[in-house]
Amino acid sequence: MPHRLAFLTSVNRLLDWQDEELTEATLQVLVNAPDLEGAAERAGLFDPGQRFDPALAREAVVALPPSLSAGLLATVISALERRLAVVVQWKQASGFELQLWESVDDEVGAVGVLVLSPRGQDMVPGAGTA
Repeated sequence: MPHRLAFLTSVNRLLDWQDEELTEATLQVLVNAPDLEGAAERAGLFDPGQRFDPALAREAVVALPPSLSAGLLATVISALERRLAVVVQWKQASGFELQLWESVDDEVGAVGVLVLSPRGQDMVPGAGTA
């Protein structure tokens, strides 16, 4: 669990909508990325020296079904373009699911993203097999 928490903390720091310069840089990375894995790669989330294992983080991102991956990326881009706070969270589940919610009042608001997925070797096809 510490690995997952460290990864999500890094993702949420990257989405700091209050830092205008960071938001613009992040948007450019996300908008020009071919997919969620490419966005995470270009944002440096898989670089060595993280507080989490970049290889495990990549496996988790790649394991997401394409529709959820595309939905997550589109949601984050939409929120950042409108300067809304974005918080990404994860919860263990028996299958994959993406839950989204948005609360906006006079152009101030937030978007919440909850990714539900199997945990560990159940999440990555073929992982943990000898």
